[in-house]
Amino acid sequence: MNQLCFQVSSNDLSFSIIDRTNKQIIQSASCALNSRVAELKREEATNLLRQHTINDFDGEVSLAFCGPKSTLVPQVIYGESNAKDVFELSFGTSENIIEHTRFFEQALVNVYEIEEWIKRFFVIRFPRINIQHETTHILRGIFEKNTFQPTIHLAVNNRHFTIFAVSKNQLDFFNTFEFNNVDDLLYYTLHVVNSLQYNTKEWTLSWHSDAPHNELFDSFSSQMQNNTATKKVVINPVSKIKHQLLCV
Repeated sequence: MNQLCFQVSSNDLSFSIIDRTNKQIIQSASCALNSRVAELKREEATNLLRQHTINDFDGEVSLAFCGPKSTLVPQVIYGESNAKDVFELSFGTSENIIEHTRFFEQALVNVYEIEEWIKRFFVIRFPRINIQHETTHILRGIFEKNTFQPTIHLAVNNRHFTIFAVSKNQLDFFNTFEFNNVDDLLYYTLHVVNSLQYNTKEWTLSWHSDAPHNELFDSFSSQMQNNTATKKVVINPVSKIKHQLLCV
């Protein structure tokens, strides 16, 4: 059985067809969403699907929305509120659709926005599609494995990245930051490492990306390992899109 996995942001769209048995990527492609107008973005997305003949895909279909605005709240607190109120408290009002996903393993609720055209476009074509925020997928991927040892997880997109800090099977830190260059990545990451005192223990770092071996990754890895406080850290590249296999 294969799974069709989409990743969508305001600026780009990609998909991979993954063999669920061996977790190997069979086919993948991407395109830029250059327009600021939803109708034109739909045309760009339609062209990608038509070009690769995946409109009639028969199997599991999932989508990760890679937006910068998502927040985690304890389930007991969320139970007394709603997604829109939680989102507006964190980010202010939004013209987009506000959604939430429960992460039962840690008794958390992920509240986030998603652009309306994305949801409408993909639900019409794939009625049974499972749509979630990418941070939910990554959380599931993180806690699928042993999480006792202190680990920093970075989920890296084109213009923003999310830091997850995990130790003793608990989530110690979660936040999303905008970045312009590798110095921004280093600054925020080192601040979290030092604040949580991970650097006083044996710890690792996982880099979640669809293109883990690129110039940004190489520069970040080199500078982290040359830093006197973190040079012993082991940095592991992780395929971000494969986390979707856990969320259908």
